[in-house]
Amino acid sequence: MTEGKRPGGLTALAVINFVLGGGGVLGTLHNVAMLSFDVSPPDEESKLLAEALRAWPLAWVFIVVGLAASILLLVSGTGYLKQRRFRGRTLGNVYAVVGLLGVGLYLTGLPFRIWTIIDLVYPLLTLFLLNFTFRDDFVHGAGRCAPPPPPPSPAAKAEIEPAASRMAAPAPRGARDRLLTGLNLEHVKMIALYWVRFSLRTGGGLVTLLLVLMVGLSVAGLFFAPVEKLMAEAPGVGHTEGEAVATVKRISESEEFVDVVQRVTGADEDEARYLLAENPAILSAIFLALMWLFPFIACIGSFNQTAGDIGNRGLRFLLLRTERPNILAGRFVGTVGAAKAALALMVVIVLLYIGIKFRIYEGGALVVWGLQGFVAIVMLTVPYIAMCTWISCSMDSAFGALALCLVLTGGPLVLIRVLDASLAWDLAWLQRLIPWGWKYELLSGDVGTRITAYLVMLAFTAFFLFLAFRTFHKRDL
Repeated sequence: MTEGKRPGGLTALAVINFVLGGGGVLGTLHNVAMLSFDVSPPDEESKLLAEALRAWPLAWVFIVVGLAASILLLVSGTGYLKQRRFRGRTLGNVYAVVGLLGVGLYLTGLPFRIWTIIDLVYPLLTLFLLNFTFRDDFVHGAGRCAPPPPPPSPAAKAEIEPAASRMAAPAPRGARDRLLTGLNLEHVKMIALYWVRFSLRTGGGLVTLLLVLMVGLSVAGLFFAPVEKLMAEAPGVGHTEGEAVATVKRISESEEFVDVVQRVTGADEDEARYLLAENPAILSAIFLALMWLFPFIACIGSFNQTAGDIGNRGLRFLLLRTERPNILAGRFVGTVGAAKAALALMVVIVLLYIGIKFRIYEGGALVVWGLQGFVAIVMLTVPYIAMCTWISCSMDSAFGALALCLVLTGGPLVLIRVLDASLAWDLAWLQRLIPWGWKYELLSGDVGTRITAYLVMLAFTAFFLFLAFRTFHKRDL
């Protein structure tokens, strides 16, 4: 039997299956306890959900479907690790169908929540990955080997060979001492597209995609929960939905809430009211929270652009086809593109949820502010991705690159806080020496301040990329 080498992305998918499957089994036991033994949840929102579950005629059907999906997650996870066609790919597809069925069944009798979207995303992602990205990696099963791939047709050869010849043209020997010698936009594009696909197979891109979606939607859920609770309780206390909406807007624009935003962002009262009164306040709160998290998520998604390949000498084969600057630039562009796509998907989900579920803000205001928040988070994360590009090409250990990237992201913040607390001087200005200190200006209501913050982020990006290209140009591969 042919032994297929398991891609890292399939391993990551198996681990996620085990985590979600185990959580699903525990959740099923909790639901059974609520229905059978009348267990009362600790918080008010869970109590409302428990009451709706007890009153739902299809509650036990939903529990059985959820248990089946959890078991399929665990069993198919072992199939992913063994690369089994039936236990892995087939049962994985069955899980995806059962998971989607469970979400559809949930929506027929229980209130729609942001967590429902999370339950919907993973089955759809599983269908895509099993039937496209990892389709040919399930090489074991039914006692047969995976058939060898057919030889390329003459038409495919005619398409491949010109691309190979384009990638094979080296720069003149006398010009190789210059930093960007051989930089070719066509090569950069080809490497960037391949790097996005490859990152899904190796696990880094998959983990980043799920991390962006899970963290982003979970943070949004924390802000949605009190609003949903207020709107759900409004009819019981004699209030209409319109009155509940007005209450939400009044709370978000109150002096206490403005004061909290001022303390968090360090902005003046006008800037705080711009975020809360002139724009959708719930969306502003979500963006402010995500700006604390996404620099670290950017590090997790971009630490291994070249470090692993430098360690196993894999870049030597690629250097036969193209020049060093194309490799570094292509992988940087691919990493930024994948991060932007995942972030855009998360922002679109949040906008649709707010617009459809709450109906508090006008659609145009949501779209405009959502686009500005998306641009702000992208501009904040790009310098950190560029920093990871530099660290990654400086090391030959992926784990070491991850550790150093996280230290360089969070270490200066801790150091500045310690110095500011221990010394008599005001050292808050030190944050201006790192991208973190400019993050809130990216959402400023003053156009000049916002453009200045954009330019500063681009300057940080250019500085880190210069260090990366210089390091990659000199080092032994």
